[in-house]
Amino acid sequence: MSSSEDGLISVLPEALSERIVRIHNPDARRTGEIIVYWVHHALRAHDNPALDVARLLSANLNIPLLVYQGLGGSHPFANDRHARFAIEAARDLRKQLRSKGGDLAFFSGRDGGESSPLSDLIGQAAVTVTDYMPAPPFDRWPEGVSSGQTLIEIDASCLVPVTLSSAAPSRAFEFRRQFSAQRDERLARGYESIEVEHPWAEVTRYVDSVDLDTPLDDLVHHLPCDHTVGPIADTPGGSTAGYERWRRFRDSDLARYARDRNDAAKDSVSRMSPYLHYGCVSVFQVAREALRAGVSGSEKFLDELLIWRELSYHWAHHCPDVHSADALPAWAVETLRAHEGRESELTTWDLEYARSGSDLWDLAQRSLLERGELHNNVRMTWGKALVQWSPDVESTMHRLTDFNHRYALDGSDPNSYGGLWWCLGLFDRPFKPGRGALGEVRSRSVEAHEKRLDLDAYGAKVQRMPRKKVLVMGAGMAGVTAAHALHANGHRVTLVDKGRGPGGRMSTRRRDSLRFDHGAQYFTARDPRFLRAVSLWQEQGWIDRYEGRIGSVGQRQSSGKSEKQIRWVGVPGMNAVCAGIASTLPDARFETHVTGLVSSENGVTAEFKNGQQEPFDMVVCALPAPQAASLADAETASRLSRVAMHPVWAVMLEAPGGTFPWDAAFINDDGPLSWVMANDSKPGRAQTNSTWTLHATVEWTRRHLENDKDDVARALVAAFAAIDGVEIYSESMTASAHRWLYARGSAESIGEPVDPTGRVVYCGDWARGERVEGAYLSGAAAAGLVMNSRFTLGR
Repeated sequence: MSSSEDGLISVLPEALSERIVRIHNPDARRTGEIIVYWVHHALRAHDNPALDVARLLSANLNIPLLVYQGLGGSHPFANDRHARFAIEAARDLRKQLRSKGGDLAFFSGRDGGESSPLSDLIGQAAVTVTDYMPAPPFDRWPEGVSSGQTLIEIDASCLVPVTLSSAAPSRAFEFRRQFSAQRDERLARGYESIEVEHPWAEVTRYVDSVDLDTPLDDLVHHLPCDHTVGPIADTPGGSTAGYERWRRFRDSDLARYARDRNDAAKDSVSRMSPYLHYGCVSVFQVAREALRAGVSGSEKFLDELLIWRELSYHWAHHCPDVHSADALPAWAVETLRAHEGRESELTTWDLEYARSGSDLWDLAQRSLLERGELHNNVRMTWGKALVQWSPDVESTMHRLTDFNHRYALDGSDPNSYGGLWWCLGLFDRPFKPGRGALGEVRSRSVEAHEKRLDLDAYGAKVQRMPRKKVLVMGAGMAGVTAAHALHANGHRVTLVDKGRGPGGRMSTRRRDSLRFDHGAQYFTARDPRFLRAVSLWQEQGWIDRYEGRIGSVGQRQSSGKSEKQIRWVGVPGMNAVCAGIASTLPDARFETHVTGLVSSENGVTAEFKNGQQEPFDMVVCALPAPQAASLADAETASRLSRVAMHPVWAVMLEAPGGTFPWDAAFINDDGPLSWVMANDSKPGRAQTNSTWTLHATVEWTRRHLENDKDDVARALVAAFAAIDGVEIYSESMTASAHRWLYARGSAESIGEPVDPTGRVVYCGDWARGERVEGAYLSGAAAAGLVMNSRFTLGR
């Protein structure tokens, strides 16, 4: 220990100094003007060792203390569900800090907006204190932001701090025995609160703090996170909600916990894990009160809380990489590897959205999707079943963490990894002889579990969340994205489109045995949220890479298109993604035209062209801006009128036997064409005739907007035939034209407008850029607005 470290620790009582996990840059000069407490997993101002360390340092150095919480969306599983919970917790934390004379500096990043001020704050700090969380990505955060300044990590999560173990524990009974005396002593002693006078920093001097009184739906909507995962209505974040839940369980259900806790159909578990994960409640207080309750379930509850939960924290603390197969016991990896190479018809999409065909497994997955939680006993069956549906260990582990961390409010926690990896042999022993895909890993049959569980009662529990009836208008990319997200989160969705099928401007036209992608020709992906969706669609077989020869005609620059980017196309047509998603919705109606929307206090009534009317709680209007404006109120219509939509003529050309120097080309001369592409150069097309889609420029289209379709087709085909190297045999050629009146949106995005009642949300590629990716992100954001609205949450 350096003298600098010793100097820091000397002002702390042993109960706090023993909780110091790591001191980064202890010899840095402590000349800063503030002490920073960076809080992320101890969102409480009571029984908080990290806050108490910061307060003692502030008092000892006579430097003001600034408490900072950030929410920038950099977490790989950042979404509305986690964000809303954390913001609600921040509101409670701010209230608690203000009662002590302090305040909370809160930052939430905006999509495409400013970066986090954390590094600047640490640069101004004499010392920064933060919570220790031994799970990715949190375990890497301190090193990434310390920037040569002193930063101290404190264990504020465990009764027995992780610093007391010298190696990763491997079995629960060993861990129970090893720390029995320390547990008993700390339970008897309780948490010793620190009462100390110290200066508080003025928040506005250091941080442009977000106004936490801003409506939550607005705060969450502008975060750069995944908006397709909605909040959980009956699990709000914060200490107030956490202790209310704890007291209900303690007074009503703790007594029968030992008897009923493994029955997922009964309300017999605490459901406290989200509040413990985010540190909204104190493990010290919960353990103390469970012990004092002295009922028959107290001992078993404390075993789960202080043995199994803390076993996982101590293990994660010593594990170099909890996310890799090396985190599993060697015997488990060996036996699982011996049974790799399985093939399954179930894709990640099927599994993620609870379409495995197994009633119990799908209910468990729906519990994650809709309720943000998974009963501990069911998790074991759920996790082990994934082994037989995944080709190898790594795929199994990826699916386990991806599903759990994305949807469970207690995801990305050491206890999460402990429970998930237990399914694969962690904290366990071999069971010989080996069975099936699990080999010598302890088996757990879905079928056997179904026989001992009341599936109807469990299903009723899973599906008892508030379910809103939502109309989604438009079955293009934005519309199907919104509809799918809402349906996946348990809402009742009706998707309508006036066309004959889904696709919008990603439509595919059939002519005899031929297919023409006459709208969007391909798409690219840059945003991580969209890239994940693209990965799922590729595995599903809805899309494939396009690797055709792409040329450029003319001297003008080709709009900045890079040949290095991956281009994706739908298979067997560009509408495949929209059609695939729409096919999973229980209520999708085509050739259905909405002529009016009437909002009231009770919801929105949709008026259809056939004269029928139907009530909905909320509406997502995913139409081109001019069409949406015709249905909107005056205020929203005025905003939508700012969006300029541009027309494009498209020609579908069959030219068998021709000669062409490339498969597709950007046309950059002064003629009428902007783009040409051979449909049969795309993967998944079985046609043998050469079929082309020709797109006119916006300028030429505007000048010829009302021309006869046949005249347009002749003009564009002639321009195509005039290109050097192109030879078309006119005697075997056929062509037809289609006018896309709203083919392209304006370059300036305006976001997703919401009508004054808050009942109708408008979205489309015009809201976030004209690309397919923009349409996806806008549809996801619209779904998030619906799921975060007060009408959905019932508050």
